[in-house]
Amino acid sequence: MRNLPLLSLLSVMAVLYGCNQPQVRSIAQIKPGKYFSVTVEQDGRPVPIDDHTAYIHRRPFTLVFAMRNLDAVMVNASFSPKLYVAARDGKSLGSVLPLEGRGMAEDLFNVRREIFIRDDGYHFWHYYGPKNHRFDSVERVENLWICRRTIERCLVGRGTRTVDLSKMSQRGIYLVFTKTAWDKTTKKRVEKQTERLRILFR
Repeated sequence: MRNLPLLSLLSVMAVLYGCNQPQVRSIAQIKPGKYFSVTVEQDGRPVPIDDHTAYIHRRPFTLVFAMRNLDAVMVNASFSPKLYVAARDGKSLGSVLPLEGRGMAEDLFNVRREIFIRDDGYHFWHYYGPKNHRFDSVERVENLWICRRTIERCLVGRGTRTVDLSKMSQRGIYLVFTKTAWDKTTKKRVEKQTERLRILFR
């Protein structure tokens, strides 16, 4: 019984020590048979995703991709849910928005921290090596490539207008991601994996 005060003190110190430790960011995982996964971070912390929806504040956030190989993901970002609904319903994205000839020119390394908001085009976010990628940071963790793409502002109106997230009037952004492969027989891109994500602003 004489040791109880000491044990209590040690318990309090352990709790305080744990609270003062730096936050460890969670690393996205990939389900068996999949090529990539996508999660969201804001202020350096993971954002919960429930029913393909992440609620964030109107300030910069980061899309975190986990990839098995040096690879690329086509991404559509829109204020319209049209493509998002197609992905939800299991429809081919190409039947709604053709995969060929819809890529948008972007700089390497995401230096501008921007995302195009368009109904008629796809980003082509790739990591082919340290000198050829469209992410602001990449690290190798447990045999996965963890690629982060930070978003601070949106390019709207075919890239003619830039809007900071803090000044966005829209309720949210609909995102669709697809990993494709070139089919030599049909000479078209085929979808190997498609994911969807709805970003809603608080």
